[in-house]
Amino acid sequence: MQRLNCVLLAFTSMAFALLMDDYKEGMKAYEQGRKIEALDFFIAKVTEDPKHQKSVDMIKKLLPEVVELRKENAKQHEETGQWEKAQKEYDRLTRLDKVLQKLTVYDNGRKLDFPKINVSDAKSSATENAAEKFYLKGVEAMQTPGHAEQAAEFFKEARKFNPDYRDAKELSAKAYYNDAMALISRGSYKDGVRMLWKIRDFYPEGYHDSEQRVKVAIDSAKVKVAVMPFDNLTASVKSGDIGSTISSEIIAFGVAPRPVFIDFVTRDYVQSLLSEQSLGLSGTVNTTTAPQIGKLIGIQVFVFGKITAINPYYPKDQLIKSES
Repeated sequence: MQRLNCVLLAFTSMAFALLMDDYKEGMKAYEQGRKIEALDFFIAKVTEDPKHQKSVDMIKKLLPEVVELRKENAKQHEETGQWEKAQKEYDRLTRLDKVLQKLTVYDNGRKLDFPKINVSDAKSSATENAAEKFYLKGVEAMQTPGHAEQAAEFFKEARKFNPDYRDAKELSAKAYYNDAMALISRGSYKDGVRMLWKIRDFYPEGYHDSEQRVKVAIDSAKVKVAVMPFDNLTASVKSGDIGSTISSEIIAFGVAPRPVFIDFVTRDYVQSLLSEQSLGLSGTVNTTTAPQIGKLIGIQVFVFGKITAINPYYPKDQLIKSES
């Protein structure tokens, strides 16, 4: 039964193909004013039957009109700034030319040679005009501080039409660099760094001293966070130095995503700084002294906590209940 269905389906498809006449479809499209579609049908007909005179006559009649129509469409798209649509029109004409040059068609018994359709100069001109328009918009956007994103987007569009158009690539990097320097000068280090990172899309090794600027800005914006051992207020001695364990777990959790603007440090690091500066405060870092000590040794945040209860049945992958 399944095989019979397949045979019937194949027969139906063949019958439909036989019933469909490209010439008739072409005439219908032509009468409805769809000249481009009509031409396609007539070309399909002569591809199948190179001596079908009526289709040949219609191709000779429609070809100049369709070529002119597509050229006019392209020009209109150029005038309205729809550059990609203009390029598509020129590309369609180029494809049409390739199809016609491969055809072997007879006009009243004599081989018909189709005229060459050459729009390469028109397409090149449209491409250059498009690149120039976007390039100039990018240059204009650069004149306004804080518009690096917009400028870079315009330069990107220019390079879409011509990857090496003028100095669009360098100006993209320069726009980001200038805005980044302005942000950093105002103390917006993080935003400045993010802006400098975007330069890597154009210059992986950096633009001028952008990579050095990134390092300096990160150091200026970086926050040191000291996670101190938690105070164990429970009577349990079986848990060992659980306060230090929790401190280590917090640090490990914090550094896992590799934060750029945060440095996690331990109590030992804090005490080493205190010893180096001979402050004599080793072992006395608490919630009261932390603000003063932080200013002296360059630590902006201290994390303290107290363990108030220990649940021995608590899942291993979760932190012990604590107050901080």
